[in-house]
Amino acid sequence: MQDLDDGSPAVLRLDGADRSPPMVTGALNVWSAPCGMPLNARFAGAPYVVWFAGFVTRICYENDGCEYFEFRGRLSVVREDGARTARPVTGRCGC
Repeated sequence: MQDLDDGSPAVLRLDGADRSPPMVTGALNVWSAPCGMPLNARFAGAPYVVWFAGFVTRICYENDGCEYFEFRGRLSVVREDGARTARPVTGRCGC
């Protein structure tokens, strides 16, 4: 999963292909968020509905000479045919 800060849609690798279902609720770019802040996002685009639920695990902002936040959580996917899967995920945004 990748969500860029330039306004382009998130990219999720689903069934072996990169897809960009629209985000219908939530946010993944949470600059200046404190550690422990919950993150939630829902994406929907046929044939998938995708949920991410997690929290910010580490931050580093201007005064430390870096800009990033890290998160972990669970990505859950349901296909129109009823197939379901959920995986633990970790991520980082920034440099």
